[in-house]
Amino acid sequence: MKILFITTFLILSFQSLQATSVRMSDEDNPVITLRDKDGDTVTLFTEKGGGNSGSVGTTEANAFKSYIPIDGPSNQANFHYLDSINVGNYLSTTSGVSFSIDVDNGGDGSLDVMVAIKVDSDGNYENIANLSTSGFLSYEALCDANIDDYSCSDFNSSSDHTEEATIFLYLADDDNDGIGRDLNPSSDELDGIFINLSISNDIEDYENSSTRVVSVTSQSGDKLIYLYYSGTLVKESVIRSMAIYQSDDSFFRILDLQDKEAGELAVNKLTNGQSYAFKLAYVDNYGFRTDRSAATAATAPSQVEKLLSKTQCYLITAGFGREHTVLNYFRYIRDEYLLKSSLGSRFVDFYYLTAPHYVRYILDNPWLAKTIRALSYTLYFILNNFIACLLGLLAIIGYSTWHAKRTT
Repeated sequence: MKILFITTFLILSFQSLQATSVRMSDEDNPVITLRDKDGDTVTLFTEKGGGNSGSVGTTEANAFKSYIPIDGPSNQANFHYLDSINVGNYLSTTSGVSFSIDVDNGGDGSLDVMVAIKVDSDGNYENIANLSTSGFLSYEALCDANIDDYSCSDFNSSSDHTEEATIFLYLADDDNDGIGRDLNPSSDELDGIFINLSISNDIEDYENSSTRVVSVTSQSGDKLIYLYYSGTLVKESVIRSMAIYQSDDSFFRILDLQDKEAGELAVNKLTNGQSYAFKLAYVDNYGFRTDRSAATAATAPSQVEKLLSKTQCYLITAGFGREHTVLNYFRYIRDEYLLKSSLGSRFVDFYYLTAPHYVRYILDNPWLAKTIRALSYTLYFILNNFIACLLGLLAIIGYSTWHAKRTT
């Protein structure tokens, strides 16, 4: 019995040492890269998969998801937010995607990283590429498999076509399990990662300008410029980012969007005193962009200290770091109310005497600046809604008094 136990333990230990795996190098921020026809690359938008650390994306239900642009009859490559990227079509052997993965072959050098694609609803897959030899998955390989309800040729006849496919990356011996092999990762108990690919050439709403940035204005800050934009959106769900271009249409930066139809962007790490004029364009999950907006007026960032010398509203200006509606409102209160009374004038004099000493502390402490902004917003709200706040306060006092009398 003891010999049987030891033998079983040794066998299991040997198998664990021989275990092989393919995993994303960074499970939290997976990197899948588009390779264009000229060999240039750009990182694709990829969503994290589900599962525990070390096994993220290892089941179909927990698959990663990546969004892949593909060319079509409207020269979709011209709509990529990076003008240098030349997206290939479904027949391209030089354009495709590559994956940042960690591979553990268990010491078996004969194993290659294979890509299998799901071909039916029963969970069956077919090997379509060997990443160890090709280095990437071409569009042609993606479109060559015999997949149910999947037609890559439609990308060549329509400008608003999207297809979904699921691939599986795993280790296998190419000599025995090469291109064309049929498999079922679940029933075959294969270890690897699943990735859902959403492939699209849909630029219809960008061609007809039904989705675009309509207006952009700018305002300077300290080493940054604030851009205020508004636009029209047809398919808001696919819009992800905002591409920023200089006035000569050269790409400058891309930023994630929180407010899509209208909002504010802070373009930081700029040079004070240098003028910038920016254009904006919405960018979708696939990297396609809308028409660029008209350029903003030339705006130069400036040090907060210079802005302070102009506004004389030290604490609030230091808190916001720029001109702001709230700042303008408090200036109005100062000029129209405080300076027209002796008590108010004395308060303003005291403020100007003491406030400058605290400016540097606010500028050097982001949390303090945030506190100043929160207090300013609160006071701004109260002053703008004084009657409502007063009635609310009286209602609370009245209810508290009534409740106290009722319980005694």
